[in-house]
Amino acid sequence: MVLFVAIALGTGVGSPWQPWPGAIPVALVLGGLLFLRRRRPMTVLLLSIAVVFAYHLGAWSPAGWIWPLSVAYVTAAATPHVRWVAGIGAAQLAYSAVDAWWIVERNLARYLIHTIGEALLLALLITGGIAYAATRRWRARQPERPLTWVSNQRAISRQVGADLGNQPPVSSSACAAGCSTTGRPVASSGTYL
Repeated sequence: MVLFVAIALGTGVGSPWQPWPGAIPVALVLGGLLFLRRRRPMTVLLLSIAVVFAYHLGAWSPAGWIWPLSVAYVTAAATPHVRWVAGIGAAQLAYSAVDAWWIVERNLARYLIHTIGEALLLALLITGGIAYAATRRWRARQPERPLTWVSNQRAISRQVGADLGNQPPVSSSACAAGCSTTGRPVASSGTYL
């Protein structure tokens, strides 16, 4: 949402000539939908596509079809429904290519950049979602381990304490009378008592 609003404001949506009318409300609706993306990622993706479709249906806009839905696509691609996400994205790209067909007569290079760019972005977003899901699964399978040197040292000291039978340490005054490094009293002949 912040990205969409920032780009819209940066391109002069608030200016008198308003190249993208209605971009701010669309950004707010898309951002509001993202609050539900963790619980219902596919629903959020479909509703977001409907919002962008309605936005483009109202008036022509240079805004893309895929990039306003980037977060929704990544989140939905991280679910087990990746094939559905790819199919929905392909359908959206096909409609985008048909909707922008009038650009071919005026500027073929712009049309190709639009369609190929959107397709590459969709592939990148789906790949990112798949990678995120794979990373989450990999981390879930990893055994829990100490994260820092300090926690590792604490675990070692707990293990050493368990090996020694959790004996309390010998005070320094008791060691002055004669102790070994193990904390047990030493007889004058050097044998342990």
